[in-house]
Amino acid sequence: MPHVKFNYKKLAIFASIASVILLSVSSYLGYTRLYMKPERRFWSAISNSLATTSVVKETRTGGSGNLTVEKTRYTYGVQAAARKISDASIKSATVESNVTTEVINTPTDEFVRYLNIATNEKKQDGTTYDFSDVQKVWARQPSDTQETTEKSKQSFIQSQVTLVPFGDVSPAARKDILSQLRKGGAYKVNYDAVTTKVIDGQEYYNFIVAVQTKKYVSALQKHFIAIGYGEFAPLNSDNYSEGAKVNAQFLIKKSDNSLAGITFNNLTESYSNYGITKKTDIPTDYITLDDLQKRLEKAQ
Repeated sequence: MPHVKFNYKKLAIFASIASVILLSVSSYLGYTRLYMKPERRFWSAISNSLATTSVVKETRTGGSGNLTVEKTRYTYGVQAAARKISDASIKSATVESNVTTEVINTPTDEFVRYLNIATNEKKQDGTTYDFSDVQKVWARQPSDTQETTEKSKQSFIQSQVTLVPFGDVSPAARKDILSQLRKGGAYKVNYDAVTTKVIDGQEYYNFIVAVQTKKYVSALQKHFIAIGYGEFAPLNSDNYSEGAKVNAQFLIKKSDNSLAGITFNNLTESYSNYGITKKTDIPTDYITLDDLQKRLEKAQ
């Protein structure tokens, strides 16, 4: 029988690699089975919403005959901005119309333009409508006084009021806001009722949540201050009773624990494109909002 020579150095290396693999596998199994229980997934998603440079929100209201789709990209940080595309369609037995608008909001300015206005409806004289003088022309909301500037700021913040705070806040502020939301009881979650669903091949968890309005509004106000927007006056927790709540469903994506959707009061908000920062080009060539309105009236 031939004598077998062992390469102890290679065996030692192999043993080390094997132990690392076994440790990684056991750590992963422990992480998914213990750490990523529904409660931890839920709060991980809320934390992720507070640590993103941008997000896209989409809402749909109405039905096939009268549908409005709004898609808004929020960008946080130095160039805070919200760019919203709204597409409204009206369809009846005889008339079919579509209006697409674009709005850009910043903490100091507000711009709007019509990207498209189309209808098969005729004027009284039988001619078609011509909106070419209105389309793709930017108009600026007046902001030449403290009152109008404050109005633009309030409009900018108002569009971000929903049942979960979003933004890119500092780690310390994020920890503080999460603590207030969690320990303060802003969300009452039925973790025993969590269900899973598959959408377009992706797995999601659906959470039933009772949002305690008074407690949540207080935390959201703190969030707006932390993110640099300042206090949002219309959002006052004193205006809500202790028992006030909003029943909602939070949809959380399993692969990355990101909040994918919120359903409440017959409204569904979908969230995607976290952290994909795209510069918002602020219009430099524009007319007044009054002038745009006059052009629209003339076209009609």
